Amino acid sequence: MAADTLNKIFSNIDPNQIIQELALTENSIHNKFSELFKVFITLQTKHIEYFKQQKTMIEKTFQNSTKFNSISGNKKFNHTKYTQYIETLYKDIDIIFKQVIQFIEKSQPEFHNYDEYFYTPTKDYKGNSNLEEYLYYFQKGSKNLFRFNPEHMILQYLSTVTVNENQGVLAPCCTVSENRLFYAGGYGEENLNNAYLITLDTYDVINLPQCGNLGKATATYFNNYVFIFGGYETHNARSEVLRYNLVDLTKQELSCLPSSAVNISALPCEKGFIISPIKNLLYNYSWSNDVFISLAAIPSYNCNILFRDNGICYYICDNNVYTCNDNNKVLSG
Repeated sequence: MAADTLNKIFSNIDPNQIIQELALTENSIHNKFSELFKVFITLQTKHIEYFKQQKTMIEKTFQNSTKFNSISGNKKFNHTKYTQYIETLYKDIDIIFKQVIQFIEKSQPEFHNYDEYFYTPTKDYKGNSNLEEYLYYFQKGSKNLFRFNPEHMILQYLSTVTVNENQGVLAPCCTVSENRLFYAGGYGEENLNNAYLITLDTYDVINLPQCGNLGKATATYFNNYVFIFGGYETHNARSEVLRYNLVDLTKQELSCLPSSAVNISALPCEKGFIISPIKNLLYNYSWSNDVFISLAAIPSYNCNILFRDNGICYYICDNNVYTCNDNNKVLSG
């Protein structure tokens, strides 16, 4: 397996770190067993010392019966009760051990190997909203797909993809589940009406329902859907809202924006989207009711972005930054 593939799968985790974590837990469990054994050994030692003491005392008593008789006087030894008491010592230990053994048998661990913990990452509104690991685009006037790594500032040609037409710019696109790229429309070329799902491992292409000659819009993934709010078509701004279902590969038109707008950013929240300001009004879109509700008066700019990081929502436009937390959907500067 290539080193870059390993780094991607293990998120650049040092294998020594995993081994150290295993050793730490192993030592902790070993110490707990040592503590448990110590408790049993202490209990065993107490019983051994007790029985040794009892046998010694009885032997000495019968070896010096004259002295013992003078001390005990008229007292009688209750052999029956003493024997019953000795038997209770065994019964108590027997009960304790049966309970311990029964508990241990019921608590047998189910061991799992590390290779059972590989998974296919899924995107969710809390962790991935508009925070892409890589940025993808087609070279204008071609079918050549590129990837930009913003962390290391590396631009990489990936492949010539078998889409139907040479691509434009400013197309709605985003990565979605199962390591795929949603890419739709574009700006600057004629007849950029098509929408695609592109598998980023093999560059296989699935054709989706057409979106129209759509550009200057963003695509936002949520829960197996991709939403596109507004955008620019041919010569006019749009107010249409599109939703692509990535399960049955269908398209649906939702309620229109309050006004035509381009470069709309959408941030998924628990019950809907925060929509970047349109004509200086910030909106919330409820997907259950398919309605837009104004939230606050905030300046709108042609270039803007909404994203979430560590539970804080950010709206960046011009030289302004507005923030709110997940519980407060109104952004403040």
